[in-house]
Amino acid sequence: MLDAIETAQVVIVTGPAGSGKSAIAKDAADMIAPDHFLFAFRVEEFAQPYFDATLNAAQVPASRAKLAAILAAQDRKDILIESVERLLEKATCRANSWGGNDRGGAGQ
Repeated sequence: MLDAIETAQVVIVTGPAGSGKSAIAKDAADMIAPDHFLFAFRVEEFAQPYFDATLNAAQVPASRAKLAAILAAQDRKDILIESVERLLEKATCRANSWGGNDRGGAGQ
């Protein structure tokens, strides 16, 4: 996993519930944190109307604009999002409901 983090822009850890995905990701985050600018979020923290509220909920003491300025100066930035599949599932459900017809989806 550490090799994947170093070489890929996105790393997704998958597996059945209880298989240790979160523990592996957290261990990897602990290992890379000394050398990387690292953020860790639970997907529920993104249930905010805008990103500044997400940062506030995660107790990040910066606005989106200030954070962008800080991150611009960093060589490597990493983000860990726990349970990201929940965010993707909600986005997919919303996308499938937009612009659909009376039968529940576009093109049916």
